[in-house]
Amino acid sequence: MKLVTRRMWGGPASIGGYANPTRGCVAHYNGGAIGLIKPGKPHAACYDYVRRVHRQHLNQGWAGIGYAFLACPHGYVFEGRGLSHQQAAQPGGNSTWYSIQMMVGGGEQPTDLQIQAWRDCRTYIRQRRAVAAAIRGHYQFVSTSCPGTPTKRLIANGTLAGSGSGTPAPGGGSVTVPHMTTVRPVDEQQKAVNRLGYEPELDVDDVFGPLTLKGVEWLQEELGVTVDGLWGKVTEAAYLKRIGGSAPKPPAKPFPLARGHWFGPPSSDDRNHSGYYWPADRPHIKEIQGKVGAKKDGRYGPKTKAAVTAWQRKAGFTGRAVDGLTGPNTWGRMFG
Repeated sequence: MKLVTRRMWGGPASIGGYANPTRGCVAHYNGGAIGLIKPGKPHAACYDYVRRVHRQHLNQGWAGIGYAFLACPHGYVFEGRGLSHQQAAQPGGNSTWYSIQMMVGGGEQPTDLQIQAWRDCRTYIRQRRAVAAAIRGHYQFVSTSCPGTPTKRLIANGTLAGSGSGTPAPGGGSVTVPHMTTVRPVDEQQKAVNRLGYEPELDVDDVFGPLTLKGVEWLQEELGVTVDGLWGKVTEAAYLKRIGGSAPKPPAKPFPLARGHWFGPPSSDDRNHSGYYWPADRPHIKEIQGKVGAKKDGRYGPKTKAAVTAWQRKAGFTGRAVDGLTGPNTWGRMFG
C-alpha cells in the first residue's frame, strides 16, 4: 500500500478523539465531480484536494478531515484521522465503523489503481485492528447519494472486498504516479533540477510535491523533451547527455517501510512495526536480526532491540541515534 501520512500532506499530528471501530469499513465519495481522474491530472492535485477537504471540515467546526483514509486515482492512500480515532463521516457509525473516501465525485468512475488502493487500505486496517470484513456505503447510514452510483456497484458486486496489500510501500509518500521514480529517485531529480540552474532551488527532501513537479517540468522544457512532469527514460537520457554523466546508483536494499515508519518493539504507535501485529513485516525483521546476531523469529522484542543498539554503537552511531530502533538510517547502514 502506498501510504501518504498526515505529516506528508501537511495535516496535524492527530485528528479527533480515540475510538475503536470494529464493525467494518464504509465507502464515501465527494459529492460533486472533482476531476482528479482526468488523464494527465498530476498527483500533486490529490494533495491539494485532501488539504482543501481538511480546511472545509475545520470550517464546519469539526476537528479536521472527517475520514479515516482517502484513496486517490493514482493508487495512493492518504491518512486522514487514521487508526483508532472517532470518525466524522457517517452519523450513527462514527465510533464503530472506519470511513474510506474514494476521491471521486458525481458519476466519476474510480480508476483501477484507486480501487486497489481502497482494498489495500481496508486490508491495512484489518491487519492492525480487530475489524470485521463488512463493507457498507454512506447511504446505508443516512439518506444520501454517497458514495455515488459507480462505487455502490463496486460494493454490491464484491469488487471492493477483493484482496489488498496492507504493507506500507517504500517511499509511499512521494507525490508520484507509480512509474515516476523508477528511473531516478525523487531526491536525485531534485538535485538534477538544481544542477541545471533552477531558481529558487528545490529542497532536496525526497518528496515530490508541487514545487518539485514544476522544477521537473522546467528541466524537461530546458532539455527539449515532452513536458509531463514524469522523469522517464527519455528525460533521463536527455539529462545525462546534457551533463555528460551517468545515472545515480540505486540503494542496494531500499528501506521497506513508508516514510516516518520504523521497526521497533511493540508499542501503541502505528508507525512502529514490531512483527507481533504486522505479520507482513516479519521477513524484514528476520533480515535485521540476522545482521545483528539476534534470534531470527521475525518479532522485534527487547532482545532484538538490545542487539540493534549494540550494532549501532559498533557502527559508529552516537547520541540519540543509538536507540535500538531500525529506521531508514540504520537500515541503510546495515544493507547499503
